[in-house]
Amino acid sequence: MARMQTNKVKKARPQLSDAQKVRRRAKFDELTKDVNHTHLGYLGEVQALSKKHGQSERWTRRQLYLGSSTVAGCRAPNMWNGFIRGRLNDINEHESFIPCHVIIALNFFYHFSVGLPKGEHWKLTEFVEAHKETLRHEYSQLSPTQKDNYAIQIMKVCAAKQCHIRDSPRRVYNKMRTSFAAMDQE
Repeated sequence: MARMQTNKVKKARPQLSDAQKVRRRAKFDELTKDVNHTHLGYLGEVQALSKKHGQSERWTRRQLYLGSSTVAGCRAPNMWNGFIRGRLNDINEHESFIPCHVIIALNFFYHFSVGLPKGEHWKLTEFVEAHKETLRHEYSQLSPTQKDNYAIQIMKVCAAKQCHIRDSPRRVYNKMRTSFAAMDQE
């Protein structure tokens, strides 16, 4: 089959009027001025923070980078996880968490002291594996209000600790450099 040469059709766009050109140029200049002003303010803040806390400017810039990839989003609280966390803390730090009627019904005999020593704390996986049925039974007996309390506790713990994803420093630097270079070109 022979190749056929087609003529490229150029799209015709209406020409901008002088007033439109002036408006667009003014808008572009204003945006460029605002971006440059923000960039200088950002660099000033970085310098001030680095001097105040004794860190390098590079480290401070990276800590202040607020792109979408550096902060992990929080998921909705899970009542089951809150329940398990509370029970595990009870057994590791306080008295036995298993009610007597559950122990008798399941024919288990548990002997827990008033808090376990540091080296003998239960690990989460071992704890869930050993007490799976008891935990399921107790969780099914909880009222909706108690489940909501567990959700509130989990939300408080999540708010107390902020989770950061550690990006590659080089990747963060390259993103910032390219974005500022694009701003400079505009």
